[in-house]
Amino acid sequence: ALNAQTGAQEWRTAMAATAGRAVVAGGVLYIGSDDGTIRALDAATGKTRWTFTRTVGVSYRQGQDGYVTLSGGTLYATSDGGAVYALDPATGKQRWLWNEDTQVNHLYTTPVVGFGLVYVASGGLTGAVYALDAATGKIRWSAGQAGGFDGQPVLDGDTLYVGANDPDTFHAYNAHTGASLWSYNVGPQIHSVPVVGSGLIYVGGMDAVVYALSATTHSQAWKFQTGGVASGPLIPSGAALSLDGQTLYVGGQGGDAYALDATTGKVVWTVKLSAPIDAAPTLVGGTLFVVSEAGDLLALDPASGAVVWRTQLHGAIFAPPVVTAPSGA
Repeated sequence: ALNAQTGAQEWRTAMAATAGRAVVAGGVLYIGSDDGTIRALDAATGKTRWTFTRTVGVSYRQGQDGYVTLSGGTLYATSDGGAVYALDPATGKQRWLWNEDTQVNHLYTTPVVGFGLVYVASGGLTGAVYALDAATGKIRWSAGQAGGFDGQPVLDGDTLYVGANDPDTFHAYNAHTGASLWSYNVGPQIHSVPVVGSGLIYVGGMDAVVYALSATTHSQAWKFQTGGVASGPLIPSGAALSLDGQTLYVGGQGGDAYALDATTGKVVWTVKLSAPIDAAPTLVGGTLFVVSEAGDLLALDPASGAVVWRTQLHGAIFAPPVVTAPSGA
């Protein structure tokens, strides 16, 4: 935990590797890791409040197991091997467990909650997008495709967007029924989190290209090839994106961070880092935070890309930072 204004360390807690974004609410930080645990930490001190150990679907793959979402008074967590847990956020006690119950799939995505449903996507031979009842964990609908879905689902209004494998297509589903609305063959696989705004859907391909798709015509509006010369990524995710108004912020696998005009894709500024950027840049309170696999954490001026402060942390960073009030609220 660092001071967001200066980068000074407030506290540090040792834990196993994780690629999932932490969740902070009510002074508590929730995070999952690839040793099978979900932890609740005091956001102000880093002290453990409770620990839950998952028993199903844990694969112990480097940093790719354990993603959490808090919604409606329930903490939802996934396991790489194809399981979803619903926990009491106050105590860590399990409320329900859903298990895909197969050895040929994997689940690398964070749960998305809306309309009383929990959406998760699994990749592999029989992978699918699943909508689970948020209260019971029962399947309400599913949409399958050969190769499954390694893309992170995103809910926008009544539409669920997600990237699929084999063929490498980007899909839009009716979030209530699972009916297919449209799909577009982007070319590469889409593993990073899509963002939606200004009539466009922005996706980052595994080919390190940013694609802007029209939400109305479902065709490509523009694309941008990221660059850089960093070494190969440890967990390749393609281009990582975040959107603020008319500016699209991009983290590239080549180690460069970009600000693009969201309408045209033209470059506003570029900042060079020394390692792949797997997590979407995070804009909070007028500061843009960028992390890399070399452990870099940069605070940038979002208008110019100028470095406000920079620090070096321990180990590779795969998840975007979470910025909170001083109280951890």
